[in-house]
Amino acid sequence: MTDALLLSARVPRPRRLTGQTVALSAGVIELAVPVALALAVGQVTGGAAVTAALWMPVALAVVASALSTVARVLVLSRIAATEMASLRSAYASRLMGLGPRDVERIGVEDVVAAFSVQVDGLEPLLTADRIRRWSAVTTVCGCLLLLVFFEWRLTLALSVALVIAGVLLTVIVRPVRARSAQGLRALSAVSADLGEFLRSIRSATVFGLAPRYERRLETRLADVHRAEVSVGRAQALVDLVVRTLSFVLLLGLGALGAALVASGVASPAGLAGFLATLTVLLAPAASYLDLVQKRQRARGALEVLDSLPLSPEAPANTGRGGVEINVLTLSFDDAVVSVGSGIDVGPVSFSVERGGIVALTGRSGAGKTTVLSAIAGFVPCVSGAVRLNDRDLSDWPPEDVRRSIAYVEQGTPIIGATLREFLVTDGHGPGDDVLRAILDDLGLSERVGRDDLDTPLERSGTSLSGGERQRLALARALATDRPILLLDEPTSHLDVPTAERVRRVLLRERSRRIIVVATHDGALREIADREVRLGDAPSSVDLEAVQPEDLLARVAQS
Repeated sequence: MTDALLLSARVPRPRRLTGQTVALSAGVIELAVPVALALAVGQVTGGAAVTAALWMPVALAVVASALSTVARVLVLSRIAATEMASLRSAYASRLMGLGPRDVERIGVEDVVAAFSVQVDGLEPLLTADRIRRWSAVTTVCGCLLLLVFFEWRLTLALSVALVIAGVLLTVIVRPVRARSAQGLRALSAVSADLGEFLRSIRSATVFGLAPRYERRLETRLADVHRAEVSVGRAQALVDLVVRTLSFVLLLGLGALGAALVASGVASPAGLAGFLATLTVLLAPAASYLDLVQKRQRARGALEVLDSLPLSPEAPANTGRGGVEINVLTLSFDDAVVSVGSGIDVGPVSFSVERGGIVALTGRSGAGKTTVLSAIAGFVPCVSGAVRLNDRDLSDWPPEDVRRSIAYVEQGTPIIGATLREFLVTDGHGPGDDVLRAILDDLGLSERVGRDDLDTPLERSGTSLSGGERQRLALARALATDRPILLLDEPTSHLDVPTAERVRRVLLRERSRRIIVVATHDGALREIADREVRLGDAPSSVDLEAVQPEDLLARVAQS
């Protein structure tokens, strides 16, 4: 899947061809420097006067080589920046498309760390570095041809040395991939632990948890340190081989070349061109080795990212499609739903039509949230059936089901946005007057700015209380026309009068929706038509629901 993302992030073919052309041109121009130098030395040894005009071609070749190198860097850096932006966007979209159970199993912080730590490490697998590697190989091949032209005996000696060095470098670089993957996993764990601590900074400060987290971080960072040291040793060995080989080749081939010139076998011009070409050869050869090591590290990052259960891109959840509201029924027929790891909830049986309220009750951990997740299609039904409009839920397209559901979970995040952007989820929300009325009904007008729907909300709603965030999430659900309303403990953080307001709103909304609420609130249970008790022996009980006018009168008295 990650390989497919890499392919999708590549720039269009014309831009890739432009980068390849610029890189090839830079390599060819670079080869012009030793040729111009050899010609100048040949003229000098032939008796020509040493003048500025004699060395002008060499100077022009050097300037042209420098300018072409700058052009190559600029073009390839733009390609790299474009592709990385596309890759980050595509990968973020895939991560946001993970199923709730996948995220819960992996851990939110680990998913975030995968994006923040590993994705940037994939750059060596994209077009720019591929062109750099291809360009380096092309330049090396061109240099070898020139070396043979200038002095084939020295080239033969050089080839033997390069083969030996290549074998050594291959052995050294091979383990880098696995060690990089180990280091990235440990670094992701560090990022996840730190994020977990910061998300609970209030309680962590009160309970003095910083030392405990610091010890965990030190352990993780020790793993990172060991992996980085291991990679660093490989890098040091590569540098040692490259530098030693460079000095030995320059000195040894220079001495051998001087002996050949002294014996009359080689010409001074050929030796000058050979040594100049050898100087040009060393830079792209070293660059290629560095790029290969980066590619190995990137492959290590790829292994880590491929462990995430990314799925193909899902259709965008846009538009106003969904289940027809004029025929709306929901039923559980001895349904057993699974949350994985052999943990099942059920069998559960109940049915409800539009206008009905079902209260899911039971001890904490009995499976109330799991039943809500099953209705939304987040967890599978392993036996029995969950039906929507007398049709098995698994037969419905998931996007249609979810466009028919307004879900209010515990701890809904208030992502940094304006109040209007938060309340209107799909661009088809009600008008401002309706939004203001909903805020009034839930007692939020004064707190979040009834008159200014463009009021910015802080990321995570840190300036709001838990109850205010909870009611704001409920307001978002009520602002939609989605016929199925799923509520997870909607009154758990509310005082009695505010909870009464919420129940009053739910009674008003029941006529056009199905409402399923997971709750421990006895007063909320009173307005339900049916109670489904979950636990060791799930049961369904019909209730005599409080009539809307009775509750309204009760609220008015309070």
